[in-house]
Amino acid sequence: MRAALCFLLAPLLGEHGSAVTHLMSSLDSCVVMGSPPYEALTRAELGRVLLSRRGTGDLAVAERELGTALDIARRLGMRPLETEVSELLAPGRGGRASL
Repeated sequence: MRAALCFLLAPLLGEHGSAVTHLMSSLDSCVVMGSPPYEALTRAELGRVLLSRRGTGDLAVAERELGTALDIARRLGMRPLETEVSELLAPGRGGRASL
């Protein structure tokens, strides 16, 4: 749970790398627990942080994570998350066309 909360503070402090580390740890926990809703939320946040950080390889990983989050959100009927992730993937918003 600590990792799930630490990612909130890290980007505010300019520590995107730390946020990514915490989100990856949270994502591992979500997958092990078998919690698709939290997996989708975590993947969406990881994608958002990677889009902000824009390090080497970040955009491709962000697109993959956001795409997976979108697939899960659609399958589970998580409409607000589906809308949010679709906007992040939209051309000109940091998404596919910007990758």
